[in-house]
Amino acid sequence: MRAADWVARLESRLGALEDARGRRLVREVRGAASLAAAAAEPDRLTDNRIFVAPAGETSTGANGAAQVTQREMLVVLALRDPSDALGGDGLTDLERAVDAATRALIGWRPDGAAGAVVFLRGALFDFRRQSLWWQMTFAAPVVVRGG
Repeated sequence: MRAADWVARLESRLGALEDARGRRLVREVRGAASLAAAAAEPDRLTDNRIFVAPAGETSTGANGAAQVTQREMLVVLALRDPSDALGGDGLTDLERAVDAATRALIGWRPDGAAGAVVFLRGALFDFRRQSLWWQMTFAAPVVVRGG
């Protein structure tokens, strides 16, 4: 299960999504390295972005040489709304982006997964200077075979 597949899935499903003012909501979807760079300087965010990064893995049981794990992926929505100092449009945009990302991923079975993606949790990641960062964690089962 590759993060690049998650990036492609979100790009294809959220590319046409519009914000509260009728503009393209998400400028781009990027991977873990871009998340690290953007999170280090969140005040430099100029466009809405989605980042995808591996989050962890938990064993759900072993059966001989095979073991099932739950692979977790972070989906971080970084929304910048300089036109709305009170945040009303930003909250509407956040709701749209969260709903669209959740619909795009829940039930999808990425290559290499043994089952469908499930939603685990969502939480505020950061909030400052008219930017809002929301983090969601999804997981899918993967069978790991020993040699």
